Amino acid sequence: MPFFPYFCIQYNEGLMKKGLLSVSLVGCFLMVAVGCRQESKHPTDLSHQFDSIVIDTLVRLMPDNDTAICTIHMNIKAAKGANADAINHRLIRSGCLSPDYLSLIEERMSMQQAVDTFVTLFIEDYRCFYPLVIHEENDSMKGILNYRVDTRVEQGRDDIYIYKVAVSQTFDTQSTDFTIVRNIDSATGKIVTLDDLLRKGSEKELRKLLTDRLHERRKDGGKETQAEDKRLIPLTRNVAIGEDRLTFIYVQGEIADRSQGEINIELPYSTLSKLMK
Repeated sequence: MPFFPYFCIQYNEGLMKKGLLSVSLVGCFLMVAVGCRQESKHPTDLSHQFDSIVIDTLVRLMPDNDTAICTIHMNIKAAKGANADAINHRLIRSGCLSPDYLSLIEERMSMQQAVDTFVTLFIEDYRCFYPLVIHEENDSMKGILNYRVDTRVEQGRDDIYIYKVAVSQTFDTQSTDFTIVRNIDSATGKIVTLDDLLRKGSEKELRKLLTDRLHERRKDGGKETQAEDKRLIPLTRNVAIGEDRLTFIYVQGEIADRSQGEINIELPYSTLSKLMK
């Protein structure tokens, strides 16, 4: 995933044994909000199946610097009820939080422990790396980092939950936004991937369908197709398995100029029928 060029990822092997490292947090707020207990009539409303873990944190980079601060906002959905432990465990290990600190930790964690650990390691990296960045820029940077993660869950195909993670990071004037998607089998907790749906050897034909659909969108928008765009676009594994279609999510700059932002390409199952198992 092309993200987080500013951080040097470090892992303290004794973290889980010693508990969370002590960090100086200003205005730290942690709340577990209990979702609606009554089943919604809307098929895509899964609030009754998930709680929210919300964290708002502000930390100063250096005690004598009032401008260099890091703010972290996280709203993370955690499954509850049947198969909740399996679902949450698989999500924690799936790399849905970026940087993927949690795959380095062997101990089994609850979703709340995972979020707390992520925040701790994120702040460690901020304090480790950003003083070097600011120094190299001759103090022209203020060192303000805003990091935000919001998650939501939608009903997908059959018994699949679509777990969407929207990440936004701004450092001074530099901004990065992208979406990470995981598809969860609600009955088993397994992460469902594109390989579970498509027959072997269908990748090239799928890439052609995606490329043709992208060109159609550009023509509809009045944009000319450049020569280099005639090549088949790469196949992303960042896919939402919806009720009637697959949505392929390409991060900013992956298949087009960064100014175009994130690009979503939808293909209905009727178009994909020959490629699916």
